[in-house]
This record gives sequence, structure tokens and C-alpha cells, in this order.
Amino acid sequence: FDFMRPNLRDQLSVLNSPYNEELSRYLMQETQSSSSFGPAPKLEFRSHSAIWLKDILPFDDSDDNQKRACSLQLGSGVESRLQSNFISPALMLGIMPEGCEEEEVGELPEARIKKESRKVHEARQNRRDSCIPDVHMTILLNKNKLGEDLHFDVRLCGDHCENQPLFSVAMHLVKRLGLLASLGILEYPFASFLKKVEKGYLTSNPYHNNLHAADVTQRLTTILCTSEAYPKHLSELDLFSAILAAVIHDYAHPGKNNAYMINTQSRVAHQHNDQHVLENQSLCMCMDLLIEANFTKNMKKETLKELRKTVIDMVLATDMAEHFRVVSQFTQKIVLRDVQHSDSIKQDQKMALLEMAIKVADIGHVTLPQEEHLYWVLRLEEEFFCQGDEEREQGFSISPLCNRQTKRNGPAAGENQIGFFDIICTPTYTAFVEVFPLCSSLTNQLRVNDKYWRSHMEKKETVIEVER
Repeated sequence: FDFMRPNLRDQLSVLNSPYNEELSRYLMQETQSSSSFGPAPKLEFRSHSAIWLKDILPFDDSDDNQKRACSLQLGSGVESRLQSNFISPALMLGIMPEGCEEEEVGELPEARIKKESRKVHEARQNRRDSCIPDVHMTILLNKNKLGEDLHFDVRLCGDHCENQPLFSVAMHLVKRLGLLASLGILEYPFASFLKKVEKGYLTSNPYHNNLHAADVTQRLTTILCTSEAYPKHLSELDLFSAILAAVIHDYAHPGKNNAYMINTQSRVAHQHNDQHVLENQSLCMCMDLLIEANFTKNMKKETLKELRKTVIDMVLATDMAEHFRVVSQFTQKIVLRDVQHSDSIKQDQKMALLEMAIKVADIGHVTLPQEEHLYWVLRLEEEFFCQGDEEREQGFSISPLCNRQTKRNGPAAGENQIGFFDIICTPTYTAFVEVFPLCSSLTNQLRVNDKYWRSHMEKKETVIEVER
């Protein structure tokens, strides 16, 4: 019953929406299917019109309208039960215990209702961190084509999933692609791992936060599937490894760059010998979480070793210091060898493809529609400026693009974005789309955004009509 979420009153609208039938089918499947927690109890689902989600709309004993509504939905005898300290969630859902007729609902002994409620409560406690998706969120993500649309707006998840966009996106993708079952990944431990990783992202960061991680995760998965790199060149293990790498790639990011961590002689820089400081920190901490969660315990040692190597290489590739090496390797091993017309690729080619793909996904806001692109640029600028503020306070030289007090110094200045597009983005996406033309919409939108910045380069202020 994890789909019964608190403080989401707006979800009640789904009951009268076009998705009502889909919601009913989903609930039927959930109650009748088996999971890693054992078979679900055999329940009879009366009618989707009888659904009342007590945990979505907290019940108020003093509200006579709610009492009458529940009485109408669940039977004439239920109103007398509403005075008790609890209401059976199964009854509130219109689900009748096996062998119980609808007209008998109001006559159930108090002890039986308490027993039923206790069982449901225990089931919910056991599955609190499980991978059962929120029903409304599942419908929402399917409707908006998560994993299919190269320009998916991940802010939708941030607005509707109780500050768990990364968990919602990652779990939705791996379940939809059937990766957990095919690889023997344990659902409950994997779900627990995802939630711990999400908590490690600093939501106080304007840019490098859990929403950015969710954005990179969904974009990387969509790129690999849309391009047909999966399943043509990549296995299910490769795809799962890629998703895992995207999930953890900025874990515990402090909102400062590697140069800052090294210049300030931070402890984490010493721990990793000034090499890929933040990327190594993310890997080290998340590999500990992986061992603790142990969702890979059914994997063979060789398989787990391959997964770890792929994840490590991909996360290290997200360091901007590695950018030109990654693009060069992709050009040499993929573009020049005409991989798009080959049925199989070697292991080093596969790694070059995956490193390039996560690089493309990581800077992917440049391929989003203009309003979404500007949303991310402003947040990146604010994070840069926050670093510059700290550098100024500590007496260090202020890093490039980080000086708040200098006009047109940040990423939102047209000339700075044009340099970023010309040197980093355009060569990267051009090379990738040359091999995977099915992703050509990325370069199309890239050109639109490039044109926008060029049109504002000569102005004193960049015209950005989005909330900071």
C-alpha cells in the first residue's frame, strides 16, 4: 500500500480523470501479483469508484461531509466505525476481505476490523522503502514518456514525487526495462540503496542536486535506448551499469568544483591525491552503500566485477578534465571504425560508447527546450557564484565564471555560453549523432539554443525570463 502517500491532496483528482481505468487496472495487478515479499493477499477489488485514499486525504473525524462520502462509498454501516482511532485502509480502498459480502461490511466485528488494519499496517511498514511506485506518479511518467522522450522535463518529477525524483526515475526505468528480473537484482535492497543515495545529494545545491542526478539518469537511459545502442551493442548488464553510474555520479557533491577542493587543500582532495576528487568521492561512498545494500548478491563474481568496472569508468568520465579524452576516444574507436554499421563491437569500443553517452547526458540541458535550458543555466550560475563568494571570503583567487560582482561573468552571459557551445557541446553532440542519427533531435535543439545565446551576446544584460 505504498501508493497511499500523505500530503498529496491533488492526487485525488486522478479518481475523476481519464486515467481512472488505468489506475483500477494497476491496483488490481498490485493486489493479485506476487513480489519479493511473498504473494499478495487474495483480495476482491469492488470498483474503482469506491477508492478513498485515506493517506492521500487525511481523514478528519469532525468533517461530516467526509463521513457521509465514506458511508456512501463503503456501505451503510461504515459510518459508525469512523469514530474509532483508525479506519481499515483496506475498507477505505473498497477492498473486501475474501468471503465477505458487501452488505456485511458494516456488521464486521470491531476485532476483525482491528486485525485487518493491523495486518495492512504491518505490510506497509515492511514495504515502506520498497520499489512499489506511487500510482499517480507511474501514470504521470508513462504519460510524459519518461525513457522515450529525449527532451523530457525532469522538473515534473521534482514537483510530484515528494522530493524523491531520483528514486522515482531510476526505479521506474529499471522496472520498465525489466532489468531487475533479468539480472537477478533484489528489488527491496536496490530500492533501499536508491533512497540512501538520494539522501546523499545536497538539495541545498542550486545545480548539483538530486534533480540533476534524475535528469542525467533519465536522459542517459533514453539516449541509449533511442539510439538503439541498446540492445544492438549493449547488454542488459551494460544498461543497468550505465543507469547506476548516472544515479551516483554526483553523490555528495558539495557545490564546488575539483579545482576548489584542491586549492583549499580539502580532506577529500588529500584522500584521492587530487585526482578526480569529487568523482572518486562519489564512487567510494556509493560503493560502500552498494556493499551494504547487497542487492547484487545473486550475481556471479565475474558479473559483479564487470559492473563495478563499468560504473567506475563512466563516473570518472564525467570529470570535465576528461572531456577531450572521452570525445577523442569515441571518435577514434566508434566514428572512424564505422560502428553504426557493425553488428558487434569490442569491449574497448563499448566503454568508449558508454563514456561518451554519460558525457552527452551530463551536459544535456543544452539540448532541452529553451525555457528548461535557461532554468538549468541560472542554477549553474548561482552555484558558481556561491563558490566565488566563498573564495572571496577565504582570500583565494576567484575561479573563472564565479565572480558575482563582475557583470556578465557567469554562465548566463551570452559570450560565455557561446564559448561553451563552440568548444564543448557542438563537437560532442555532432560526433555522437553522426553515429546515432536517431538522436538527431538533440543537435536540432542544440542549434536553437546556440542561436538564442548568439542573439543576446551583444546586449548588456542577458534576457532570461525564468525564476532564479
